[in-house]
Amino acid sequence: RGWLGEGEWNGYIPFEELPIIFNPEQGWVADSNSRAADASVPFRVSDDYSSPWRVMRAYEMLEGDELHNVSSIADVQTDIHSAQAKYLLERLLNIPMRTDRAKDAMALLGDWDFEMSADRSEPLLYSAIELALQQEIVNPNAGPAASIYPNAFRLANALEDESPWCDFGATGERESCADAVNSAVEIALDALER
Repeated sequence: RGWLGEGEWNGYIPFEELPIIFNPEQGWVADSNSRAADASVPFRVSDDYSSPWRVMRAYEMLEGDELHNVSSIADVQTDIHSAQAKYLLERLLNIPMRTDRAKDAMALLGDWDFEMSADRSEPLLYSAIELALQQEIVNPNAGPAASIYPNAFRLANALEDESPWCDFGATGERESCADAVNSAVEIALDALER
C-alpha cells in the first residue's frame, strides 16, 4: 500500500549480508522469479514470488544430465511442461465425474503429457478447470485474499480430506469436494463452449 507511506524503505541490506551463492556443489544455479533466498536470510527480501513450478522443473531438467551445453540449456529455457498441471490433476483425476461430457473432458486430461502446446486442447481445458476451481472453491472462502490467479497448491490443499472449503455454504447442505469439482468442471466446460 505504497500510497499510504507506511512501507517506505528504511535503508539497504549491507552488501556483505546479501543472499549469495558461489560455486554451488551441483555446478549450476536456477531461478524463475521464485523465492531465491530461504528463511535463514534475516532480512525481508520480498513477499512477491512466483510459484515454484518453473524452478522445480528447471531443477528436474538440470539434474537429469551430468553435462550441459547451449542446446540443453535452451531446452530448459523453452520448456513447456507443466508440473503445476500434473500436481493438481493427480488429485482431480481420482474424483468421479457425473456427466458424460465431464467424463470425456477428464479422460482427455488423463491421457495428457502436460505439455502446454498452443495447438492442443488439453492446456486450454486444464486452465479453464483450474480457473473455475479457484472461483468456486477458494475465492468464496478467501475473502480479501481472493485472487483471479489460480494457485495449484491451495487448490490441492482445499481438496484434501473433504475440506470445508468445498462446501458452497449458501445451499444449506454440506457439499463434498466431489460436488465442488464436478460443479467447477461443468462451469469450465460451459465457459469453453460459449
